[in-house]
Parts: sequence; C-alpha cells; structure tokens
Amino acid sequence: MSAISFEARAALTPDEARMRVLVQASVNEFGVGFMIMALTPLDALLKLGREAAGSERAHALSAIQNKYVYIGVFDCSGRCLLGRDVSGVDPALGK
Repeated sequence: MSAISFEARAALTPDEARMRVLVQASVNEFGVGFMIMALTPLDALLKLGREAAGSERAHALSAIQNKYVYIGVFDCSGRCLLGRDVSGVDPALGK
C-alpha cells in the first residue's frame, strides 16, 4: 500500500461557490423541475451534427474536449438550458 495520502478539497473556488448559491436561489424561484450542476464537461452536453466529417469533425470535437461549464441550469430531463463560464484558454467554438 502506498504511503501517499489524499485530502478532500472544495470542488469550487469561493467565487464559484457564491455564484452557485445565487443561481440556485434564482432557479428555486421557478419551482420544481430545474437543477444546477457544477463543472459539467462540455462534450457531455453537446453532440456533433451528422454533417460534421473528417478533419472538420476532429477539429470540432477537440474544440469542446477538456472544457467545462462551471455552472449549468438543467431541466428535469437533464438538458442544459443555461451555462455560465466555459473553461479553457481558447473559445470552444469560433472566436
């Protein structure tokens, strides 16, 4: 067994945690059926269209991989209705 230990840490920065609380309060005003999730992979939320092929498809996939929606508002079916602050240095799609 390894002598390396792990410690729990917060998944969100203090600013992100405050944003989550504000978004949750706003969502609660709309009633049931909405939820928020943090740090959701962008490629779990978007699916490429059938027209994407070859190198264009590969480029589009690489544009959304390893990027996250920090705070997302989802409906009861799990569809993202609103996303805030997509991570990554480069824009996910286009400029």
